[in-house]
Amino acid sequence: MRLPCIVCSLVLIGSAVACSRASLPRPPQPLRGAAQCPFLLPDSAQIYPEPQVDPPPQLIAPGPQRYPREMRDQFIEGWVVVHFVVDTTGAVLRASIGVDSASRPDFVESAIDMLASARFRPGQLDGRPVTVCVQQTINWHIH
Repeated sequence: MRLPCIVCSLVLIGSAVACSRASLPRPPQPLRGAAQCPFLLPDSAQIYPEPQVDPPPQLIAPGPQRYPREMRDQFIEGWVVVHFVVDTTGAVLRASIGVDSASRPDFVESAIDMLASARFRPGQLDGRPVTVCVQQTINWHIH
């Protein structure tokens, strides 16, 4: 019996997202500005929307990648679009993780768990690390 190769990836939503199944719906287009980060307030100068920083946070190490068992057993692929805050040390603030959409609800918990322990290179503004609100897509693929 040949076991499936399971791949879980975290990609910037602005990047190309390709799925191997034609029936899998595509993730929505990214939100921009303050709408991207629902907890960003007008006077919240400490948290920057991703489009305002250069470079933006970059994934260094994803957290543990757990493919939802029922989805794996049925060979179902999927994605979850999330928004979250990366602090100046590159850590994701777990309380900031929000789900914008998902191809299937079964993938949501695994996405949050993976993201909560992920490490990023912090975003920068004027050469110094800053806290940034990010929106990304987490994809699950079976090859």
